[in-house]
Amino acid sequence: MSTEVPIIKSSNVNSLSREEEMFLNRMDIKELLEADWSSELQEYIVTVKSKVIEIHNYFGWYNIHLKVTDRTGDTTFILVNAVSEKLLDTLAHKLFNKLTTANNDVPVQVQSLCGKEFVFKLRLNHYNLKEGLENYTISKLWIPDDNLEVQYKLSKEEKGKNLSKNETDLKYQGTNG
Repeated sequence: MSTEVPIIKSSNVNSLSREEEMFLNRMDIKELLEADWSSELQEYIVTVKSKVIEIHNYFGWYNIHLKVTDRTGDTTFILVNAVSEKLLDTLAHKLFNKLTTANNDVPVQVQSLCGKEFVFKLRLNHYNLKEGLENYTISKLWIPDDNLEVQYKLSKEEKGKNLSKNETDLKYQGTNG
């Protein structure tokens, strides 16, 4: 099963409220990995709610590679300095510059992200959209708001019911026309 992705203009993203932005093109990890991206897309914004389960350092420490998971799968998100500075109150590379070359441990501030759930705003680029690489760049993140998550889930379920009802109505009209 493939997921088709609607195209939105990036200029619309800047005028969204925090609440709208947290659910912009919301996907789970499986949908993200299996989506059929249009060849016309240069960049695309999605949000994914997931939990950090590991910190990887095999690419060095300039950007932090987070292994994340949700109920559908896992993948790697890249926490760039601009976002990590807001989250950790310091630049990632400053934390890692304090480490000696023999000490490759993850700093405590970074390790503390493990086990925490976030809503990640991802900026998908050529490498994700055309090459299919799974290292997705985080452009923003939020701590999930349970009330907003419930409202979003209910709204999504209601839309699903309305779609099903419309399909049933159309089938009924088609048999009695």
